[in-house]
Amino acid sequence: MNTVTRVTNATGLAAYEKSVPAGDRSTGRVIVPNVRKEEAPRGRPKLGTSSGPKLRRLQLKLSERGFERLEKLRTVSDAVSAADVVRDALRVYEALIEEVQKGNAIFVGPDDDTAPRVRIQLW
Repeated sequence: MNTVTRVTNATGLAAYEKSVPAGDRSTGRVIVPNVRKEEAPRGRPKLGTSSGPKLRRLQLKLSERGFERLEKLRTVSDAVSAADVVRDALRVYEALIEEVQKGNAIFVGPDDDTAPRVRIQLW
């Protein structure tokens, strides 16, 4: 007599193992696709149902030179996407603006005193 036992594998597919008589050459395992523990939602989530922070879309037009600059920054910074470069640039620009609003000046130059530092004017 054959017995059937339901087993669920890691992907959520139902698998059935059965005991088979001695000498039976079948594998004893049958995978049943399309049977899931929980049906995953399909398509876009309904408005207002997102559990993460609300994201806003920004469309940006760049000249060819601007796009080349963006791609160069993405490459040298190992950013995954152009959007990551824009988000990082926004954080840096925000920090610089805050320092200027506090009355601080922003300078760039070498770490040692071999060359003069240059002041950056933001606006």
